Amino acid sequence: MKPVDRKRLYDVVIVGAGTAGLAAAMYAARYLFKTAVVSKDYGGLGLWAHKVDNYLGLPGITGPELMTKFKDHAEEMGSEFLMGEVHHTEKEETPDHGHLFVLHMKDGSHIHGRTLILAQGTRRRKLNVPGEDQFSGKGVSFCSTCDGPFFKGKTVAIVGGGDAAGTGAILLAQYCPKVYLIARADSKDKLRMEPITERELENEKKIELILGNQITEITGDLTVKRAKLSHPYKGKNELSLDGVFVEIGGIPNSELAQTIGVELDERGHIKVGDWMTTNIPGVFAAGDVTEAMNNFDQFLTAAAEGSLAATGAYKFLKGLPVPSWSNEHEHVEPVKTLNR
Repeated sequence: MKPVDRKRLYDVVIVGAGTAGLAAAMYAARYLFKTAVVSKDYGGLGLWAHKVDNYLGLPGITGPELMTKFKDHAEEMGSEFLMGEVHHTEKEETPDHGHLFVLHMKDGSHIHGRTLILAQGTRRRKLNVPGEDQFSGKGVSFCSTCDGPFFKGKTVAIVGGGDAAGTGAILLAQYCPKVYLIARADSKDKLRMEPITERELENEKKIELILGNQITEITGDLTVKRAKLSHPYKGKNELSLDGVFVEIGGIPNSELAQTIGVELDERGHIKVGDWMTTNIPGVFAAGDVTEAMNNFDQFLTAAAEGSLAATGAYKFLKGLPVPSWSNEHEHVEPVKTLNR
């Protein structure tokens, strides 16, 4: 058993610094808990958003601007940010502090928490076709916001049928004379986009929809030159391109949750219940990594889940009833929280 360093002991430890993690940090700090946010960076996929028009009160703000506001707010409330990556976590009994969660960091250090909030979000899903990895960073991109300006004056394709692909195509049209939007959906009414995004797509003459099709291979020399299609389009089986942007959703970053025995659904999302509880007392989860909100992954819903998770941690630490998703939470006596 590693000795507990009181300086690295927290009431609430939040893993992940995207919208959900930062909202949880702000709420936990307002409850006057000693709160730590552990992440290798901050902002999550929110940093990749070109324009956020659906966060209440801040229309038109960019993703990076919004995430900076979130982080600043959490810090102003008193949350600490510990930059680093967690290797695994476990629960242990300590003689002086009772049950604690131990985060084993990749640099060999340790962080202890009375409660744990998992908010690691998702990572971008790949096409898994030949050439994708070979040309990653050489014409293949997973972030239109980050890399769009590098393709000024070039012809590109963006793959995906959701709102991220639609807004990405609209952004790319600011730089590129031609943008192909390739989706498996065989008709417009099967695209998973907000109506306002569909309207903007229809009004942007630089964007050409290719429906009922998929990229099967990406080829080129030093950079991307062509993409092969699963079905002919305008009599050809491939497109001449300078870049391919992939926007086909995400994979939950739930590997850390598995190291401590948190239960997942069939798609790898963390199962949660009231107050964002998991099957393990004292462990909560929030944001895109969970199966909550019908997987409606938005800034607003992630922020709401973060606030619920922090309040669940508050109830847990105060010994108040906190039913888990399986209604099997043990009764916990209130603990004396740390001074902050």
